[in-house]
Amino acid sequence: MIDEFPKQECLAFEVKERTAFCSTPPALDAILVIDDDDLWRDAMMDLINGNNFSAIGACRAREGLGYLRSQNNISMVIHDLKLPDVKGFEALEAIKDINSDMPVVMLSAHGNAPSIVECMKRDAYDFIEKGGDLNNILAAVKRVIRERNLKNEIKSLEKAIDRSLVDIIGRSKSLEKIKRDAKQVAQTDLSVIIHGETGTGKTVLARKIHALSNRSNRPFLKVDIGTLTETLIESELFGHEKGAFTGAASRKKGFFEAANTGTLFIDEIENMSPLVQCKLLSVVEEKKFYPVGGSLPMNIDVRLIVATNQDLEKSVSEKKLRQDLYYRLNEYSIYMPPLRERADDIAFFTDKFIAEFCDDSKIPKKEITPEALKTLTAYSWPGNLRELKNVLRKAVFFSPAKFIDAKNISDFIAPDSGKDESPLGLPLSLKEAMKRHEMETIKKALRIAKGNKAKAASILEISCRGLYIKIKEYGIQ
Repeated sequence: MIDEFPKQECLAFEVKERTAFCSTPPALDAILVIDDDDLWRDAMMDLINGNNFSAIGACRAREGLGYLRSQNNISMVIHDLKLPDVKGFEALEAIKDINSDMPVVMLSAHGNAPSIVECMKRDAYDFIEKGGDLNNILAAVKRVIRERNLKNEIKSLEKAIDRSLVDIIGRSKSLEKIKRDAKQVAQTDLSVIIHGETGTGKTVLARKIHALSNRSNRPFLKVDIGTLTETLIESELFGHEKGAFTGAASRKKGFFEAANTGTLFIDEIENMSPLVQCKLLSVVEEKKFYPVGGSLPMNIDVRLIVATNQDLEKSVSEKKLRQDLYYRLNEYSIYMPPLRERADDIAFFTDKFIAEFCDDSKIPKKEITPEALKTLTAYSWPGNLRELKNVLRKAVFFSPAKFIDAKNISDFIAPDSGKDESPLGLPLSLKEAMKRHEMETIKKALRIAKGNKAKAASILEISCRGLYIKIKEYGIQ
């Protein structure tokens, strides 16, 4: 091991030596040239300086190591294998001890196979004979800088990806695996199933996977099976030819054709009929489909991402979902946990949503009080992020002060029915729980609007007609 060369000794060159060895002030992409052959060293430095880099010269290994320890802008080292003070192999090890990632090009006037092999064993970047063309050294310099810049770009891109994933799904530690999975699967064409309750951000995650993929400049289309009638699903997915059925006045593209070369996101996959499931399986396996009423197949290249808030394995066991289709779609699986299981994200998204709403509405940023944040954290959020976003939007618009307090929040949160039970002592069904939550929300909106149904409808972001229908349905006085 080489003794550390004292910094003051390393840098205490005489003025004439500094002028000879360092022709330009150290800068980014500085190349350290360590060689006791003055002619070779000066020639290499002139070549490097003449190609928009900065050369730093040293005639001894210890001097070069001193520079390396004291400077943080050196991008690579060019080192003569034979120097008077330190053997080249030892110097190479010392350089790697200082910075294990430092690229080192070893030079020798008498290159031989054993020396080359030994240098490579010790992680040298390259080995170049001094008797050859100096441009070989310049080529190595350019190659090192190009690779360094590419690595930095990749690191910057990865940091940007991590930040964007945090922005859309949260920063809770429980989400770290989801972020890794999303980045990993995005680089493939595997079909993905995203599991999770309603409002957890499955659609947003699907869009992000598409954006990180090599299909990012291609179409991303979403189809919600739950919103389509049984008679429309097949036509919507695969399109139809003119005259295929009554009312088919012209040819229509389906989602698969429109998403060709891109990504198709199918939500509520469990609502698909057996017939459509069979056709979907054929499309996935054969990469082609027949439009309704068509006689010629259409070839497609579509990446599938599907989402569900149900237990698909249970659906398979109950014969509601084809087993072969499930296994074909389930090449990769991601589970989005509900908001109640990651309380850390409530504060994060609260601040994010409030800032967005204030910015969009051109109003001063409102702050949330600690008591209000406690109220938000204590709530179970059956509607997850979607519900949190709606509550905060209303709180921002209807809180009169700069601060949003617990009272403002409570006005828009329905009583938490997580522990409610039905008259038979059994837990409420999801459908019943949703109805109760909706009814309580409508009642609160009416109280805030002091009975003004138009204002209450505005708060709830529904039409007046829709509100009247709900009032009648629930018998709200």
